[in-house]
Amino acid sequence: MTDEQRLQRKQHLHALPATLDELFERFLLPAIKCDVHYKDYNFWNDTWRTQWAYHKQNYRREAILNGITQQQYAQAHELPKHLMYKNLHKCGGAAIRVLFWIYHRRHFHQQQRLTVQE
Repeated sequence: MTDEQRLQRKQHLHALPATLDELFERFLLPAIKCDVHYKDYNFWNDTWRTQWAYHKQNYRREAILNGITQQQYAQAHELPKHLMYKNLHKCGGAAIRVLFWIYHRRHFHQQQRLTVQE
């Protein structure tokens, strides 16, 4: 992975960008799939461990583009809800959905070429 991809996987640990353009540019990048390693296999449950770094990126992207809730995301990706709420809290949790309205309102204004006064 490149340095930029490593930074993308840990965005929730860094300060937010200075402008909305930078924020959406970073948050709307496609999520980076994690390489599955033998250590990721849980022999007790006979399942693979959840890759939370991927889900943090993917949830942030889906919440901004589609307005998906945490509960809908958990159902779609078959994630345990109690662990999902705990892990997605680090990347903004339910508050990230506010960016859905900001993104789409801003996109509409840019397409219509409306100014703030209008």
